[in-house]
Amino acid sequence: MRKIIFITLLVLAVLFTGLHFFQIQKEKPKFKTEKVERRTISTQVEASGVIKPVTTVNIGAQVSGQIKEIYVDYNSEVKKGQLLAQIDPSLFESQVQKAKGDLLAAQANYSQVKSVLDYQQKNYQRYQNLYKKNYVSKSDLDLAKSDYYSNFHNRYNWNAAVPFFLPS
Repeated sequence: MRKIIFITLLVLAVLFTGLHFFQIQKEKPKFKTEKVERRTISTQVEASGVIKPVTTVNIGAQVSGQIKEIYVDYNSEVKKGQLLAQIDPSLFESQVQKAKGDLLAAQANYSQVKSVLDYQQKNYQRYQNLYKKNYVSKSDLDLAKSDYYSNFHNRYNWNAAVPFFLPS
């Protein structure tokens, strides 16, 4: 019995050694050889992968609008304060023109309010003089006074609403 076990182990050892030897033979690299000759070496390298930036910066604008011109390319190196793009100013220029028109209208309205107030003040003063001489009734004087003070207070309400429109 011992003999059979010994022979079986010996056969198995020989088989494993043989298999291992053939496995090593299969794994040996194969080389293709050529005759030595002078050639140029290409310096081109092709690679695939992902390029990651050293620093990522989020940029934004204080105003929004359509871009008129772009001054830098994607992944370009930029410096602090460098102009990257220009927003189309036509929308903002039209808003400025509208605001100037609104300013002129408000100034004209102010002039109108002021002239009406000046007229009503003089009218009230006339009615006071006429009342002292008994040429007008108390109700006419009160009506003139009411018109003057009503517009007087409206002028100050208007001044509070749009103080930046007023001429100095």
